[in-house]
Amino acid sequence: MTEGQILEAAIEIQRGSFALRVHFLLRSSWTVLFGASGAGKTTVLRVLAGLTQPNRGSVRVGKNQILDTDRKIALPPGKRGIGLVPQQAALFPHLRARDNIDFGLAGFKRPIRQERVQELLRLFEIEALAERKPRQLSGGERQRVAIAQALAPSPELLLLDEPFNALDAASRAAIIEKLRRIGVPVLYVSHDLIDAWQNDADAILLDSGRVVAQGQARTILAPHRDQILRQLQT
Repeated sequence: MTEGQILEAAIEIQRGSFALRVHFLLRSSWTVLFGASGAGKTTVLRVLAGLTQPNRGSVRVGKNQILDTDRKIALPPGKRGIGLVPQQAALFPHLRARDNIDFGLAGFKRPIRQERVQELLRLFEIEALAERKPRQLSGGERQRVAIAQALAPSPELLLLDEPFNALDAASRAAIIEKLRRIGVPVLYVSHDLIDAWQNDADAILLDSGRVVAQGQARTILAPHRDQILRQLQT
């Protein structure tokens, strides 16, 4: 991996009629993984996070080899330095919001854990929700807690699988801005043309399990410009 690369991944999966063969590099701190439903976006994130084992593949985050099937390297999810926020917030239903955020900090001393949880509650403006359990939260509130939970152990890379569907446009923009200020590199899955266009980041375009284009988002999505402008005007 050369200087400035955040991640390098080469992944091959064959599951019945579904085939995924991708090779890509991340160099930008904000990258949109874009494609139609069924293109393989969520599968890519699950492999990176360690939740799905590919038939063959290698993944390196920074200088750390977290997966190499040829060398039988496959770090467990908690050892990869990667945070994942799925479409539906995967919170522990019996835990309060603050305890869900604290869950990934088991290896830290209690004062450090408390300080980190409080920092994230403030950052995402959910201090008033700290004592509530997931069933007492709205969909958007649960997603804010889930993002804080994923960020708690300070991962080297944050994976977002369309986590903003329950948020209005203003709330979505505010959270994206907060994540950009934090500075953790993000790989953000979306099938929404407007998301990829407005965030003006790098983009990886998936089609039927293949990377068909990668580069600056507005360049990659230029063929869809008229469609995007129509959506923005509605």
